[in-house]
Amino acid sequence: MMERVSGILGLLATLFSGVPALAQAQLGKSDRTIDDLASARKKYEKYVAERSDEVLTACAKAEEALRSKNATWEEIEGVTKQREAFQSTGAWPASVNVASQLKRFIDHREYMVKNYETAIRESKKAMADPIAKILEAERDAFQNESDIAPWRPLLSPKPDKPDSAAADPFVVGTDKKTIPLGEFATGAYKLELKAKRSEGGEGPLYMQFPLPDGRQGSAQAWPDGERGYHALISIRDALVSADLGVTRPLSIPSDEESEDSSESRDLVLWADIGAVSVESVSIKPLRSATEAELEAKITPRPTRDDSGPLVRKVVDPAAELTEGSVWKGEYDGEPDQTLKVLSRSDNEVVVSVTRPRAPGTFKFCFGIKGDQLTLKWMRGGAASEDVTFADESGAGQIKGRQLRWTYSCRANFGHNASKLRNGAASFIRE
Repeated sequence: MMERVSGILGLLATLFSGVPALAQAQLGKSDRTIDDLASARKKYEKYVAERSDEVLTACAKAEEALRSKNATWEEIEGVTKQREAFQSTGAWPASVNVASQLKRFIDHREYMVKNYETAIRESKKAMADPIAKILEAERDAFQNESDIAPWRPLLSPKPDKPDSAAADPFVVGTDKKTIPLGEFATGAYKLELKAKRSEGGEGPLYMQFPLPDGRQGSAQAWPDGERGYHALISIRDALVSADLGVTRPLSIPSDEESEDSSESRDLVLWADIGAVSVESVSIKPLRSATEAELEAKITPRPTRDDSGPLVRKVVDPAAELTEGSVWKGEYDGEPDQTLKVLSRSDNEVVVSVTRPRAPGTFKFCFGIKGDQLTLKWMRGGAASEDVTFADESGAGQIKGRQLRWTYSCRANFGHNASKLRNGAASFIRE
C-alpha cells in the first residue's frame, strides 16, 4: 500500500517540479473549466444527499411495516442494523427495497465522471497539463469509491436558525483551533466546511487534517464573492481531492517528511489575517465501490400478480422519459443545453433541444425498444435559418436518468445549400 502511496505522491511532485511559479499560481485560479466542474460538484452533492435521505426513509418505513405485522425480533433488528451500517459506512441495505435510489446514485456518479472528463479535455486544450493530470487522478479515485453515506455533523448551526452561525460561534484567527474528527479519520473520508469571514480582508482559511495513515495534509480554502467559504475535500492515503472551494494541488507530505508528524486526529483551522466564523463542519466515510459492484446489487424483486404466483416485476428502462420532463446536458459539444420531452408513447418519444448560444430548437423523434433508441426524424434549426433534414440516422440509449445519442443527416438550408452533419448529445434529467 505504501509503495502505491509513494508512487502517486511522486507523480504529483513530478507534475509540478518543472512548472514556473507564475504558471502554478495561474493554475490555482478559478477559470471557466474549474468553475464548471465546481458547479457540477454542487449539483452532484445535492443529488447524493437526496438519495441518502430517501434510503433512510425507506429503512424507517420497512421497520415500521415489520413492527405493524408483528414480525420477529430478528427481522426488525436486521433492518435496524442495516440502517445503522448505512449511516456509519455507506453500506447499502440488503433487505430494504432501495433499487431506485441505487440506480439514480449510479446515474449521479456517471454525471460527475462526465464532468471530470470534460474538465480534463478542456485543461489539455488549454495546455494546463498539471491540472489535467490531477483531475485524472481525482476522477479515477472517484470511480472506485462510494460517498452515499449521510453526513455526520461535527459542528452545526442552531436548530431553530439553520442559516445562522453555530450556537457558540467558532471563530478562528491567527490562533489555531481544533475540531476532533474521531474514528472516521482512520479510513478514507470526506470533509465539508462552511464558514464566513467576519473581519479583515479576503485571505484564505487554512486547514490541516489527518490522513488515514497518520500523516497530516493541508489545504487553503478561499472565500467567494460574498466572503463565504464552502470547502469540500475527499481524503485518502494516496490522494486528497480538491472537490470544492480549495486550491489545487493539495499539500500531502512524503513519507520522509512525515517521520515526526503528529498523530493527531483533529481538524486544525486558522487564518493569517482577520477572523473567520466557522458555521458547520461535517464528515462522512468513503467506501470502496466500483460502478460494476453497485450495479450488481440491483436485482428485480419478486412480486405477486392477481393469480398468486411470484413473478418478476417488469421495469421500463425508459421510465424517466416522461412527457414534460426537463433534462440538462451537452449537444454537439456545447454544454448547458436544455432538452424537454414533448410527447411519449410506449414505443416512441419526441424531444426538443434548445440551444441558448445558437438560438433555435431542434426536435428529434426516437423509436424505443427496451433501453435502445433509434432516430426516426429530426426537424428545426437556428431561428434565422429555414433548415430541413434528410437521410437522418442515429441511435442512442436511455440509462436511468441519463440519455445519450449520436446522429448523422444532410442539412438542407433555405438558399439551396446542403451539408452533411454529424453530432452527439448527452443529457441528465433534472
